Amino acid sequence: MLSLDENFDNLSIINSATNEKLLEIEIPEGQDKLIKKLKEVFPEESKAIDEYVEISFPPKYEIIPVIILKCFPFIFSKLFKYLVAPKFMNYVHTSIGQALDKLTSNQLLKSAICYIGIDYGSNPKATPLYEHSMIHNIFKNGGHIPKEGADDIVESLIKVIRKGGGDVMSKANVASIHINKEGKCGGVCVLKNKDSIIIESPIVISSAGVYNTYSKLIPRPIREKLGYNHFKYTPSYSVQATFLGYDGTIEELGLKFQNYFIMTNPDFDGQFTRYMESDGDIDPKNGIDIPILIANLRPYNNKVSMTILSFANHAWFQEWNHQRVGQRSVDYEDLKERIANRALELLYMKHPQLENRHSVMSTSSPITFNHYLSNNFGDYMGFKRVVGNDDGVFRWGRPMSNLENLFLVGQDIFAGGVQGAMLSALITCGCVLRRNLFDDLAKAVEEMKKWKALLFCFK
Repeated sequence: MLSLDENFDNLSIINSATNEKLLEIEIPEGQDKLIKKLKEVFPEESKAIDEYVEISFPPKYEIIPVIILKCFPFIFSKLFKYLVAPKFMNYVHTSIGQALDKLTSNQLLKSAICYIGIDYGSNPKATPLYEHSMIHNIFKNGGHIPKEGADDIVESLIKVIRKGGGDVMSKANVASIHINKEGKCGGVCVLKNKDSIIIESPIVISSAGVYNTYSKLIPRPIREKLGYNHFKYTPSYSVQATFLGYDGTIEELGLKFQNYFIMTNPDFDGQFTRYMESDGDIDPKNGIDIPILIANLRPYNNKVSMTILSFANHAWFQEWNHQRVGQRSVDYEDLKERIANRALELLYMKHPQLENRHSVMSTSSPITFNHYLSNNFGDYMGFKRVVGNDDGVFRWGRPMSNLENLFLVGQDIFAGGVQGAMLSALITCGCVLRRNLFDDLAKAVEEMKKWKALLFCFK
């Protein structure tokens, strides 16, 4: 893994209607350093910052009851969730926007806290406090990326799977869940050309997301019998991605190894709502602009790749969803290009030295996610966590399905993003094995620390 700089996030807040620069802050790794930095930038908001930390960084034991509730049958969580996890349920019914409104009226401070909204695919007033808190806790100790990119994760998993006697199939289109004679999940049906091949398995773990699993992969008669015909799915907001390639190192490009966030208005919610309710036409002077973007860097052999993510509405592109990738209409390409060009303009306001310096550029849209990830609504973060939606947490966001031997894993189960998906794997595998894997992981980490300390003594 590659570790980003100690100040791993860099946030710039501007008013794009006037091009006024309002705030620039580097976010350091470590909770204590973050608190210190926020108080340095907002000295008059010291009390509000302390109160925010108290609600956003709860003790670790408070998440354990939630994991237990997720691993038990739904009827258990339905009856006892307020008794077992009262504070968490308050977080389900309170948005991070509401929580901050009670603490401060300082919009810049709120933005300095909620800039990670693009990491969980939503805006402050629509995001439950627990979702924001989970993501903030994941990133509080800094930023890290796979050294060779996402392939590192895949190749590592394949090695472990094959070591255990398993194998991995690519381009294997899973058509449905196979139901055996006992009415249980007994494997999957895979399409090969026009034929259907049944691969039997005593356990199936689906990482296809709750929507695909419950609405598409489980056969309709079984779906209705299990109560999944009433499945209500709210997709997360989508993004547009712009990929850039540069010749030169990060230092030669005048950058730091950070995640760069650019926010176009301190009123995140207002800017977000105006933009997402538009038809995709950007008009900064009238308050319609990309609310926030993030630019991620990855160095490789004296070159740097940059990925820019900015919110986009799936509905803007839906009419071209049926067209083949690479062969979509001129209108589609024009809309995609307009949004990408605006993202670049914002980037160049922050880093003018990068203008026209990229050697390669490619852009995707929300419907690109549909094609490559088998999404349905450009929902790269899975289902949207909605304030007050208990079902989204405990009915649908559970590792165990109502179909015996079928389990689910991924960001729908725990939290959005790669880290949330990885943590969900511990929950799901723990359910399959009937074992506390979080405890196993904690012990393994402690053992690694002991060995590192021992090796350091011998140096």
